[in-house]
Amino acid sequence: MGDKMKKACLLVLLTISFFLFGCNPVSGNPDTSSGKPDTNSKPDTNSKSDDYNLILDDLSPWNDKGEGTYNKQTHQITITVQYSAVQIWFNEGFDASDYKYAKVSYEKASQDFGLVIGDTSEPAGEINTMCSAHVADTYLPLEGLNKKSIRKILIVKRGDVEDLSLVVKEICFTNALPENVPVIDKGNQKSFNSTISAIDLVKNMQAGWNLGNTLDSYADYTENHSIASETCWGEPYTTKEIIDIGKNNGFKTIRISCTWFNHIIDDDYTIDGNWMRRVKTIVDWAIEDGYYVILDDHHSVREGMSKPIKYGEGYIVRNTQAYITESKA
Repeated sequence: MGDKMKKACLLVLLTISFFLFGCNPVSGNPDTSSGKPDTNSKPDTNSKSDDYNLILDDLSPWNDKGEGTYNKQTHQITITVQYSAVQIWFNEGFDASDYKYAKVSYEKASQDFGLVIGDTSEPAGEINTMCSAHVADTYLPLEGLNKKSIRKILIVKRGDVEDLSLVVKEICFTNALPENVPVIDKGNQKSFNSTISAIDLVKNMQAGWNLGNTLDSYADYTENHSIASETCWGEPYTTKEIIDIGKNNGFKTIRISCTWFNHIIDDDYTIDGNWMRRVKTIVDWAIEDGYYVILDDHHSVREGMSKPIKYGEGYIVRNTQAYITESKA
């Protein structure tokens, strides 16, 4: 059979296949031109395999007392009263069972704020976290909720001084977290005399000051801490200018208190890379200023925890039987 005859036969067979089976003869994808639903494909947005983006126009103040406003054109939230909120409310409950996290993206936040998610259970389940004004995204694990029936998502003003304002960019359910990039200390140009005696070291350290109630802060009301924990005890966000104050007033040493247990993200005791990066930034500022730096492990043995450590097996909160929480001594 000649080449022309072969091509003609192939064309006839492809044409017959198209009319008999209603398929694209090249890709084999279902034909949707007849109006039948394409049951083998998923939409490009809001599919279960991708982020499910919520409609920002559904945001509204949680009461009619004028404590909060939401501008649907600019997506600007303003809340004037502590613990008041702007919310998305699902009357019938939203099924988020295919997702692991809720994510809120925002900008121009005037202060740290709270993110709260609740379900329709009786009594209602609720999870929350702190959102830092110094990052663009916050993720909240949905673990512990009845994910088949989410009732509400709240953005809450926690501070008691100035008004909370921020611009919401996105609220979605997702399965993807940003990579937890490890923090690698490559050293710096500062040198340390390791042959000096302890007595001489103390003499050189002279007077020092304590950066307290910042990196060692924690909140009893949530297991889901972020770098926003730095300000949850009311102290300001640490800046290079704050670190410089001690240096400019003649102090030679700085004690930086830091709590780690509330930033453990897995059973291998991995520290949240964002938190480690934040701690390193402040420590590096102090080293650059010529301080002797004491990085103090603080509160990791605190008593009276209202919530257990989420990834705490083998992590001894306090070395007495009464205070060992989720640990194997």
